[in-house]
Amino acid sequence: MIESRGSRSLTEFTEDVDEQDSVNIARLLSGTVPQVKEELEEVDKARYKDILEREKQGENRTSVTEHLKREIREIPEASERDVRAWVSEYIRWVIQYPDSIETSVDREEIVGFVYSSHREEYAYLKKEFVEQQLDDLIDEGVFFEKEDCVYLSEEENRGDV
Repeated sequence: MIESRGSRSLTEFTEDVDEQDSVNIARLLSGTVPQVKEELEEVDKARYKDILEREKQGENRTSVTEHLKREIREIPEASERDVRAWVSEYIRWVIQYPDSIETSVDREEIVGFVYSSHREEYAYLKKEFVEQQLDDLIDEGVFFEKEDCVYLSEEENRGDV
């Protein structure tokens, strides 16, 4: 007996699955307009531009494209000032926490924490942008870096091997 896959296409099973968040864009867009809008609530907003492009290439339903455009416009962008504040807060929190014995924070840990903490709210936040803001803070002398570890100041690093 032959099973029918209905309106599903072969690409639904082979394309559009992102390993990180397992969104199948073809499957998502195969639903009705209300279904698409409902399912979009469960999707990381960073994927909305890709979904919009696929909708334009496919059925190009006005209500879906307008909904996606409206949602994309409402996604806040992280400013340099915001990212620098998050980086600074995290470094100070790790080093100055009352029970902490840390005198430095690993560079990758800083970038990873700031990125993962804010990437959902600020969908277009990139790790490279966080790294650049950390570099700028180091270049400006706010923090000191030695061997991929970031210190509050150079004096705190004296005597370390």
